[in-house]
Amino acid sequence: MSENHEQPSAPSLEALENIRIWSRCTFLSLVLAFGMTNFPGWGNTLALPLFALTIGLAITTMVKMLKAKFPFFSVLLMIMIVIWSLFLSLSSGVQLLFPEAAGNYATCLEQALTIARSDQCTAQMSDGIFSQIMGGN
Repeated sequence: MSENHEQPSAPSLEALENIRIWSRCTFLSLVLAFGMTNFPGWGNTLALPLFALTIGLAITTMVKMLKAKFPFFSVLLMIMIVIWSLFLSLSSGVQLLFPEAAGNYATCLEQALTIARSDQCTAQMSDGIFSQIMGGN
């Protein structure tokens, strides 16, 4: 009387290697995009498509992980990468849309020695963006 208990099938080694490659490409794209954000102007221009690539790679990797029944933590990590990439791409986009305010903000932060001064920099950046939106500058 042997009972036949079916074990869930483990993903093949080829599927695991495929997911490993997709994961590494996702992380590489994220690191490159994040590194580009340190260079105002041209860096942000390159960062935006890299963040879009990172989001696409992360979603593709996440789908592959779900199909292979990976642990939830791995899938959660890909979700966090997508969200982080969205926020960073939004930041890069704002810097490209308002280069003058972003440049002034970066210069101000470099010279700020106190928290109060960095708060003033933030307020000045908000005012600069608002004036550019309203067409004052």
